[in-house]
Formats: sequence, C-alpha cells, structure tokens
Amino acid sequence: MVSLSGVSIFAIAMGVGCQQTGEPWTIEVIRLDDAGHRRSAEDVSRSLKQTPGMRAEDVYIVEKDDFSSVYYGHYYRKIDRTTGDRHIPDALRNDLKLIKDLGIAGSSPLFLHARMTPEVQPDVGRPEWNLRNANGVYTLQVAVFFPTEDVTQYKELAVAYVKQLREKGYDAYYYHADAKSIVTVGIFGQEAAYRTGGKVDYSPAVRSLQRKEHFAYNLNNGRRWFARSGEKRAPVRSLLVKIPNRKTDGGP
Repeated sequence: MVSLSGVSIFAIAMGVGCQQTGEPWTIEVIRLDDAGHRRSAEDVSRSLKQTPGMRAEDVYIVEKDDFSSVYYGHYYRKIDRTTGDRHIPDALRNDLKLIKDLGIAGSSPLFLHARMTPEVQPDVGRPEWNLRNANGVYTLQVAVFFPTEDVTQYKELAVAYVKQLREKGYDAYYYHADAKSIVTVGIFGQEAAYRTGGKVDYSPAVRSLQRKEHFAYNLNNGRRWFARSGEKRAPVRSLLVKIPNRKTDGGP
C-alpha cells in the first residue's frame, strides 16, 4: 500500500463510501449511434419500463456525444480470491436471459446483443482538474483506478487522490475512461519524450518528477503492481501519456 505523507490512498476511499462489496456490473441492453440516438434511447427506455417482468426503476440511459446506451439493473460480482474468477449473480444471469428473449411475437428477439458489462460511473471532479482541459502534449501517469470487489466508486477515488496531490502542491489531473480513471502529474511539451539508441527516453524534467517517491510507479488502485519478464518481476513504473484532444474520443 502506498501512502502520501503518511496517509494511505485507501484511507481516502473511506470518504467516498462503499455500500456494497463486489465489482459493480450492469446490463447494456442496446447501444444506439444513429443521428437521433438520444430520442431512440428514450423510446427504448420507455418501452422497457412498460414491459411485464422488468423493473422500471432499474432502466436508465447513459448519453455520450455520438451514442446513447440503455442499461438495466445494478449487480455486484464477487471474485474468487484463489482462482480470480468472477461470480455471476443469479439475478444478473436471469435478467440478461429475460432481456435477450424479449421480442414481438413471430419476429426475432430485439436485444440479442445485450451484454453484461462493468457499470458506468457518473463523471465527477472539478473541470479545471480534468486532463481534457489541460494544455500540453504529455503528462506523467502515476495511478489508475478501476472497479474491483473492494473499489466500487473508482472515479471518486481518483478525484480524491488528485485533490490530495494538489493540496501538497503538485499539478495533478484526472481522466475518466469507460472502465477506469487515471491520475497524472505535470504538463510537458513535445520535448518530453525522444528516441535515443532505438529506445524512447524522457527529458530531465520528467525523470526528475519520477525520482520523487510517490511518482516512481504507476499505481493500481493505490498499490504497486508487478509485471513479469521471463522469471523476473518488477514494479511497473510511471509513464508518459499523451494529453487527450477534446476534439477526439481518444485518451490515455
């Protein structure tokens, strides 16, 4: 477990709460990307809420710029500590079958492509801390947060870590992707990364930041994680990532 000035990162998690244990999952009933995807999603949502056997309060929509998804239900998947396998709750299995079987009499089912998926968490965080609003080319990724049996509100945890870093005087940012949130520090230009001897190297400014105790590694949910190369294991170090362009969907 890594701490900053004696405060464990997971101590921050106590402030954001965790009412359930297990990874938060849901069912993506359908993803719509036509020109009128928002209205189409509302039509599907309205129809599902009126369907016998469906819980109207568990139907919801997540909208993006170029698509809308209709989701159903909230489930928590346990992880077997010995095998790493994720348990599928009976409720999730049964609801997914119910949705896949829905259709009009005499026609094919409507939602054959429905799937279980990690639950999309609402975006949180101050806009000025959002990496998408930063001006630069590169930034140093020092942590990634994602849903697990112990971490359900990963976006809140990432933002809380950014807040803690900024209170210590560091230029920290968050970036929310669909199933993870990253934390970065520093803003660098094109000169931050260059090739030498066929390998990518970092500028002295980046290396100086990496030498700080808390920025040497790319933490996974507050812990160092190790990659194996042959018979050796080594902690994964922090790395430069490109700052996402607001005009594209890409990100670190």
